[in-house]
Amino acid sequence: MTRKLMGFGLIGTIIHLISPLILIWSVNTLFNPGILYSFKTWLAGLLIIYVVRFNIRPERPYDPFMFEDEDEEDEEDDEEEEIQEPETRAEASKQRMEVLERLLEERKSRKGKNK
Repeated sequence: MTRKLMGFGLIGTIIHLISPLILIWSVNTLFNPGILYSFKTWLAGLLIIYVVRFNIRPERPYDPFMFEDEDEEDEEDDEEEEIQEPETRAEASKQRMEVLERLLEERKSRKGKNK
């Protein structure tokens, strides 16, 4: 187990050390600026990689349980009001009109209560 972890650590370290050289090569290939391979350019490449990586990373890592509570609330809403899928366009437009009328009635009743 520890040998596998050491192997991944060694491979990761090698990739981190080579990645600035790959960056310099790719910039030289794409734009032809004539950047020389030196310790200074390698360090600058490493700095660019880490700055980009820092700015692209998410603020919070993805948590599979992040939206668990929202799913439960959605299921409760689904149980309260059951909507059937329309079979034709006419039925779909009729359902939309019913929803709009219901929303307008709710808005009017709220305005009446606020006055």
